[in-house]
Amino acid sequence: MLNEASNVMQNANLKFLFDPHALSEVGISGQLSSHHEVQMNGVIDRLLVLEGDVWVVDFKTNATVPKTNDQIPLGLLRQLGAYAGAVSRLYPEHRIRPAILWIKTAQLMEIDYDLALDAVSNVTLS
Repeated sequence: MLNEASNVMQNANLKFLFDPHALSEVGISGQLSSHHEVQMNGVIDRLLVLEGDVWVVDFKTNATVPKTNDQIPLGLLRQLGAYAGAVSRLYPEHRIRPAILWIKTAQLMEIDYDLALDAVSNVTLS
């Protein structure tokens, strides 16, 4: 685990996520989606607000790292979709960029915004 964490911290492509302006462990709550009135609460691992973009990043330690967005487990897509949807209401003029930082491979995988939102919109609540 120490090696994996070290690889993340030493990866030049990920340096922007650890900028002093990036926020860590950001609590968020809000409506699950525009299709559901259910409230959600969560913690965004890393939130970075830039001039035109907002990065919503969740760190994952999965042993198996998906190669493409369509291989990401549905639960993870729903989590990021809920976070991205809530953040989009806070920053309506910004491009919201949900992503997963796979710790095992020190790889940042940007998630298609619409794919993440669709995963939340299709939740059936009982």
